[in-house]
Amino acid sequence: MSTKEKETYMLSRILRPILRPFKTKQESRLQRQSPTLAPPLVPGPEPRIGPKPELTPAPEPEPELNLTDLLSAWGTYDATYDLNKDGIVDGADLGIFLLRKSNEEKEEDRELILYPQHGVLTSRFPTPPMYDSIHILEEEEEMNKVAKNRAGAETYYIWYASWDGEHGRETGSLSINEDVIIENVRKYYKGEEPTGYGQLDYEGNFFRGLDAGKGTPENEEATRVMLKALRRMKQEFPKMKWTYYGLPILKYWLPHPSPTNSYTWVNAPEEVKKQEIEHKYGCYEELLAECDWFNPSFYNRYDPDTFNHDIVARESQYRRELVRFCRLFNERQNTNKPIIPMTCPWYVLGGRVEYDHKIVQDKFMIDTVIQPYLEEGVNGFALWYAHSYWARLAFNFNPSIRQQVHYDAFMQNYDQNPGDFDLENMTREESGQYLNFYMEKSSETILNHMKVMRSTIDRFYSA
Repeated sequence: MSTKEKETYMLSRILRPILRPFKTKQESRLQRQSPTLAPPLVPGPEPRIGPKPELTPAPEPEPELNLTDLLSAWGTYDATYDLNKDGIVDGADLGIFLLRKSNEEKEEDRELILYPQHGVLTSRFPTPPMYDSIHILEEEEEMNKVAKNRAGAETYYIWYASWDGEHGRETGSLSINEDVIIENVRKYYKGEEPTGYGQLDYEGNFFRGLDAGKGTPENEEATRVMLKALRRMKQEFPKMKWTYYGLPILKYWLPHPSPTNSYTWVNAPEEVKKQEIEHKYGCYEELLAECDWFNPSFYNRYDPDTFNHDIVARESQYRRELVRFCRLFNERQNTNKPIIPMTCPWYVLGGRVEYDHKIVQDKFMIDTVIQPYLEEGVNGFALWYAHSYWARLAFNFNPSIRQQVHYDAFMQNYDQNPGDFDLENMTREESGQYLNFYMEKSSETILNHMKVMRSTIDRFYSA
């Protein structure tokens, strides 16, 4: 190997880490401090002969660079690819090229906020008020523009197992109805070629099967069925990035010698943490090798007003560990897949009933969700919410469908006067008005969540 070839090889090895889509905050600061990573100089105009013209023409736009042409110019002088202007195209120019491309990708990726395609923000409940797999929420362009313009958000496609009425749910007979998913994707994209992010949400016994451990019959069944569906989606829609919801995941509470106690990721011994990490890595290794992006999920369950002694440290540390776990897959599998965790503006099931579906406080969301994820180098955030479903459970005209817990959550969140809503004697028209009011209020909550995320992201990267 010649000296120049060795130089090129070593430089490309050194620069490999910069191809991660997001740097941590420390890495960003190091880049700003390092003179070797300064952007390349833009060449000035060629010298002119004769009198200077009255108007200097605007410089030509920089040509778009590509790796193939750079390698073709290797060892020669090429003004386009001699990026450091030392008279020859070599390893130093390759390094500048890779850094420039990486920074372009980072700038794009850091803007990423995704929201589900069925979760169009609206102030009007769809008619008829039904919930099925045909995306009954009608498009309201003005509300979509608000999400896009104020928060830079875009939709991702999600498919729920509950929409797949024919899939096998029980261990030993797990299955995924791939044909109905494909039909639905095509219907949603209305004849256009599907692009963007796609998520398959199959939990329950699918997750329990995976978590049984590598080499167990349950894990082999879940992995086989989920891999088959994932590969089919990637084959049918090659311009989409596909994954499974909620993976990879780690236990929130870790085993403790005392049967009445548990460790957290703040106080657990290293061997306890390592045991959980290695077990789960084996559980998901084969499936996640095929996924195009990582989508870990841990929604808020515990209100700091109740668990105020260690809640911030406990919640933030757990989410940091989730991102590090995703990076472990990238490192061991030599990949560079985006890490896009889930968020939700409401507390979800798992904590106490009295704050189920309560709105998560903005500061708590920033301190325990957004900021820790950003500091660990995520590529963006994917939102989830089911406000249209909750609205129907709170204000449905049919009393057998109404659920008090959802009505109570709505009243708590939006500080409404119970006398304004006579559920027992309401007419069908009043039921519709209540539903619309719920949708308007909850859409405002989602928009606020997006704006909190966007402002936190912007502050983080401008610091």
